[in-house]
Formats: sequence, structure tokens, C-alpha cells
Amino acid sequence: MSKKISYMIADFLVQKNVVQKEKIEIYQYGYEALFFCMEETAILIAIGFFLHSWIQTLVFIIVFVSLRQYTGGYHAKSRVGCKMVTGLNLALNILCVKIISQLSGIKNIFFGIMIILYVTICVKFILARVTYDNCLPKNREKECRKLAILSIVYLIIAVLISQRNPKIAWSIVVTMAEVALLIVIKPKKEGE
Repeated sequence: MSKKISYMIADFLVQKNVVQKEKIEIYQYGYEALFFCMEETAILIAIGFFLHSWIQTLVFIIVFVSLRQYTGGYHAKSRVGCKMVTGLNLALNILCVKIISQLSGIKNIFFGIMIILYVTICVKFILARVTYDNCLPKNREKECRKLAILSIVYLIIAVLISQRNPKIAWSIVVTMAEVALLIVIKPKKEGE
């Protein structure tokens, strides 16, 4: 459906001489990607609404999307699969944070372990120069630096707000751990 709409919009722009005919494929792809992101965001917000976790869902979307743009690792083979995996990650995030929030004395130990897990995987990822076919950006050095800086910023935010709003801090850390696990999961190649 979104593909048809994106093609219709691009055709309309060509007919109105807003876009050159030679660039129609670029606009078709761009609108298709835009609609996919809108659909996925709507699904995630619906899951957050259903599970009564609005703020946690918004935190998940911001952290997950901003980190995943710089990482390789697992990518679903279809758009439906991508939406399912992302929705499952959100549901697991909400569930993990609810379980962790109910634990009393060992919350801080788990918090530390999750941060160490994330940092370890990212350091290994960045230093070992792990590459997966077609999953990493071409300008890898710059992208790895951006990933490291963004990760550090999120970790600092999580630590700073951990006493005031532990659920949000946990949501940040659990989302980062999920992204790290998706880095580790090697995508299957054709024929495997």
C-alpha cells in the first residue's frame, strides 16, 4: 500500500513539474521509506499505548532508532519482519523494565551489568572492525565515532536520571543492550 502511494506522489510531482522525470525513482524510494518509518512508529506507539508505557515507548524509539542507524548486525529480510522484530524488542523492553523495577536490592547490580555488557559489545564491535556484508555504512570510522559518542551520551543520561526516574534510565540501558545484541547476531547469508 505504501509503495503505491509513494509512486502516486512521485508521479504527481513529476506531472506538476516539481520533480524532474530522471529523479522519480529517488522520490519514490524516499516516500516509500518515509511511509515505512511512519507505519513502524505508529505500530510502536500502539504497543506502548496497549501496554500503558507511553514515555518508555518514546524513549525506546529515540534510543533504538538513533543507535540502529550506525550499527550493523541483524536485519530482517522483509518489512513485515522488521516491524515484528522491532515491536518484539519494544515489548521485551517494557517487560524487562517492569520486572527489574520490582526487584529491590539488586537493581543497581543489574544496571551496572547492563552498562558493562553494552560497553563491552560496542568496544569489541568498534575495535575488532567486525563487518557484515551490506550492513555497515561505507564511511565506517566516522560512523563508529558517532556511535561511540551517542552511546556515551545515553549512558551518562541513564546514570544521571537513574535515581529520579529509574524506569526511564532502565529503558535507555535495556534498549542499548537490545541494539548491542542485534549487532552480535550475524545476519544469515543466502543458502545458509
